[in-house]
Amino acid sequence: MSQQPTVLSRWITRLHDALHHDFCPQCNRYVYWLRHPLTCLSIAALVAGFCGLFVNAYSLILFAGLVVVGILGTVWPMIAVRGLSGVLSFSTRRAHVGEPVVIRLKVRNRGLLPIWGIQVHAGFAPVADVPPDLVIPSLRGFSEIELEWTLVPAERGVHPLQPSRLSTAFPFGLLRSAAGIQFTDELLVWPKSVRLDVVPDAIEIHSREDRLTDRRVGDAGDLVGTRSYRPGDSLRRVHWRQTARHGRLIVTERQAPASCAVHVVVDIASVSHHSCGEVCTLETTLSVAASIVESLYRSHAFVDCRIGERYYPIGNSHAELRRVLDELARVPRHGANCPAAAARSLHTTFSHPSSITITGQHSLATKNVSQRLDRLVVVASSGHALLVESQPIGARSWLTIDAEEPLDSQLPSRWRRACLAG
Repeated sequence: MSQQPTVLSRWITRLHDALHHDFCPQCNRYVYWLRHPLTCLSIAALVAGFCGLFVNAYSLILFAGLVVVGILGTVWPMIAVRGLSGVLSFSTRRAHVGEPVVIRLKVRNRGLLPIWGIQVHAGFAPVADVPPDLVIPSLRGFSEIELEWTLVPAERGVHPLQPSRLSTAFPFGLLRSAAGIQFTDELLVWPKSVRLDVVPDAIEIHSREDRLTDRRVGDAGDLVGTRSYRPGDSLRRVHWRQTARHGRLIVTERQAPASCAVHVVVDIASVSHHSCGEVCTLETTLSVAASIVESLYRSHAFVDCRIGERYYPIGNSHAELRRVLDELARVPRHGANCPAAAARSLHTTFSHPSSITITGQHSLATKNVSQRLDRLVVVASSGHALLVESQPIGARSWLTIDAEEPLDSQLPSRWRRACLAG
């Protein structure tokens, strides 16, 4: 008697598996329409109409009821969403991966009929603590409601990643009708960045009086502007004519010597990177590039950044850094259809800048990377990280990053060792 429940449960499990097993998965696309509730309702209405005509006239009552339900369940959602509209806005236009962003959604019902069961398909990548879809229980006619929630983006890119819409299937769930959501602006999610506190020793870090730039303010070079006097300013910089005109001390601002010139090449070619499941060397490459560019910017370096086939100079302006990070966020998910990394750019801002090239593991196997590269940063998966050193150019790899390990646990320490080693 003690074994009887066990045997019964086994038979129930086998029966459940047999009834739910997909014996012909290749035929599913031909029979999926049978699972739609409107299909079942139509078949029931046809059977009721057939019985009413040839068996019993009372079946026509059931046929009429099913037709009314089908028409009402199909037409009502289509009419309801015609007066439905939504406007989505963000608390900020730009954010790094993992930084919270407040999202506000205004939903308005311009129609007379109330709407129940409005589902909000926001179009953002689902994360653990934020549901991808929200539900508004009801919305009266000629009324408006505002929703607000916090999103922690887990993916780089231009959000929303999918079309956003408002939908309802009230009253019977037979047909779901949707209305689009408008956006005041797009949300650019930058790659995850890690703070780096050092710069390579071999890169020129001393000021050069013969290399001036108007991107920074200093005491040498040509006049770039004037400003109000600040405590500690030299009296030699006082602009006496402007001082007499404004009635307060006005000092001049001149160009500053350039302290560091670096050429950063970001290889975004799809042929250079490995993508398998959640492991993608392209995403790690973009994160490494963002970390290096931001660290050089904080060190007052002048960076000539090449992303794909485009060039972006970065000086002392935060807008120029923002433009580079925006371009990194817009890189296609599986890479761009462009040539792999080249040795050096002919469009560099300075005559002989040091070069840092960030590429994927496949560029070594295809020999797309030139031998002339000064510093080569290779991003590889765990299965190929040890093989990088065996490649002809991989043996000269200045820095190797594992795409399957957290970036913040390996990049700062390896970057520091590589910088101190030269």
